[in-house]
Amino acid sequence: MPENKYTGASKLSVRVSGTALNAETGYELEAVITSLQSVENLVKKTYLAAYDRARFTDNDADNVSINLMAWRKGSLWSDLQINYRDVILPTIGFVAENKEFVWEIIKDSTKFLRTKLKAEKEGKSVQVKQTSKSGVNISATDGGTVIITVPEDLPKIAEQLQGPLENLTQQVDGKKVSSIDLTNGTDTSEKKTEKITLDVEDKATFGSATFTSNDEVEIRGKIVSGNFETNTGRIEVISSSVRDIEVGISYRLRISKDLHAEEKWKEMFLTPRPYYCKYTLGGPNRDKVTEIIITDWNEADWENAG
Repeated sequence: MPENKYTGASKLSVRVSGTALNAETGYELEAVITSLQSVENLVKKTYLAAYDRARFTDNDADNVSINLMAWRKGSLWSDLQINYRDVILPTIGFVAENKEFVWEIIKDSTKFLRTKLKAEKEGKSVQVKQTSKSGVNISATDGGTVIITVPEDLPKIAEQLQGPLENLTQQVDGKKVSSIDLTNGTDTSEKKTEKITLDVEDKATFGSATFTSNDEVEIRGKIVSGNFETNTGRIEVISSSVRDIEVGISYRLRISKDLHAEEKWKEMFLTPRPYYCKYTLGGPNRDKVTEIIITDWNEADWENAG
């Protein structure tokens, strides 16, 4: 086997708690199956996100498998094993131990998304700072801005996990299923064991919010309708630096209030112009662009209307 390929296993435990998961009265089959299928999907999506890919292929299925190794009582504990065969491990700066990349990504992405989505839902301004250091750190300014300092590349990867995390939390109703715990490893007595708990508050957080991209992207577009007073309208995209924003599609538009674009409106309307923007993802899997937010324009290329 080539030296750059890895064959081995990683362990993950899932605990589903609630009245539907009781050893004395029996486990409700739907809750068990749905939970495990959602965890399986989260693991697969995490694997794909690590390689910046969208589809789990037959070749992936040959090289990566998820097996149920044991059941344990106490609500419902399921011990899972992620098996790798001849897999080239991804190189990700914030992953402490390379072969545990699935756990490290899920852990940091959950903390980042939970903080960002909750703040946005509360109407707070969010600033994301990327650093070479590991860990997700949260602070706030006197003006109420929530500052999230994260490792480089984490926001891009985390965006792809919002849909799977939403699916995992959808059955959490506070009663039949009160919470879902994910633990790295199967021996919970180990001091180094880490745990993620998803509860009914997380269901509301992941399920009700859209996701706004962190990084600015470049597009060329033509504003085809607009409201000067509200800084809103629609924009037809002519070119785009990201695949999420499709060429030829008309999107809902919002111009950042900080941009003070009043004097530019006439030049922007019905003429192709270069913009820097962020975009909002919505839909069942958070994979559909629902709004483009113009944050600046490319002044040097402004007159090149082609």
